[in-house]
Amino acid sequence: MSNHPTPAKNAGLQADEKLSPGAVQFSDLISLIYRGVMENPPWLTFATAMRELLNAYPVALVIRPATRHQRAFIVVARKDNQGLTRDDMTHFGFFSPDVFDPIPEDRVVDVNQLMLASEWVASDFYQRWMEPFGIHHMLGVQIRGDDYSLCRLRVCRPPEAPPFSARERQICQAVVPHFKHALRMYTRINSMQLEQHFYTDTVTRQQVGTILMDMQGNVFRMNRIADSIVSQKDGLHFSREGLHATDPDSQTRLSTAIDNALQAVTGKRSFDESDFPAFIRLRRSSARADLHLSVTPLLSPDGLDEERRIGLALTVKDPEQKTLLAKDLSRQLFGLTPAESALAHTLCKGMTLSESAQTLGITKNTARVHLSSIFAKTGVTRQSSLVSLLMGSADLA
Repeated sequence: MSNHPTPAKNAGLQADEKLSPGAVQFSDLISLIYRGVMENPPWLTFATAMRELLNAYPVALVIRPATRHQRAFIVVARKDNQGLTRDDMTHFGFFSPDVFDPIPEDRVVDVNQLMLASEWVASDFYQRWMEPFGIHHMLGVQIRGDDYSLCRLRVCRPPEAPPFSARERQICQAVVPHFKHALRMYTRINSMQLEQHFYTDTVTRQQVGTILMDMQGNVFRMNRIADSIVSQKDGLHFSREGLHATDPDSQTRLSTAIDNALQAVTGKRSFDESDFPAFIRLRRSSARADLHLSVTPLLSPDGLDEERRIGLALTVKDPEQKTLLAKDLSRQLFGLTPAESALAHTLCKGMTLSESAQTLGITKNTARVHLSSIFAKTGVTRQSSLVSLLMGSADLA
């Protein structure tokens, strides 16, 4: 008889053991919760899997409840997997009240636990929202996000189907903490995307070109301003080897700046903030002013795949390209009339008063009258000061 203890059968999953089909299915369900963060619409695949797993019809995710000023955002897994709902139910007047509102957050509840069956079928909620759609049984949970948004999960069945079992309620309850975490990720990603859109739009209005490069120095993405500058092949252009300056001396400076920045992000040289961003003037083949370009390394968190990482950010500015001035900005800030605003815009484009009058189809005397009124409203007395004021105000646009 051996004196060595026999290991317990459940001490851990052995190499030849397999998870049960139910465990695999639940694991797949959890993966869909996190995958759903990046889906459009979000979590439709998860809701569909829940519908199939629980033999439910339908499964609905109210990601954003309706308010008096905003429609609800609802993802519904029906038999046809329709996805988003934009019907009358998404309006505030149709959406309230909700029978699950009184229950504690993050707790899965069956309507049978809230009231008697006779009370349920007699309720206004049932007669308004359940019976007309062939729904009788329902599980619900209220899930609160970090931004205090309230997401609602509803799992439904028709009258002829059996009630939800305790096991099925447990499955729904088990996904709640995962969905709560995924909701936190979804909120954060959306906030970052809104912030990115704001910054991108602001940079574009300032007529600044942006170019992103990967860790190998290949162009990853550029905005339309940069694309316009590069397509002119005057100072900066694409070749088989990538992004290049058209002037040899400028190319040497550009290559050096990019190489130094790539070495900094790959750890081949120490990163010294005083070295970046590196500013370069790119000579142009035409008589136009030199392009202004900067190179900045982007230090990403460790653990990211280097082949997919963005390594450098380049900005390029054509000094001859004026900042865009919104059409109604001068009217809103300074109370200019449409005629005065039109004149101000032509002056900002570098036209003289005579050229502006001709462009607008007015006499020079009329233009002078408009300019005097503009001076009075803006508080300046010189045309150059007016242009500086208006172009500076364009930063708000």
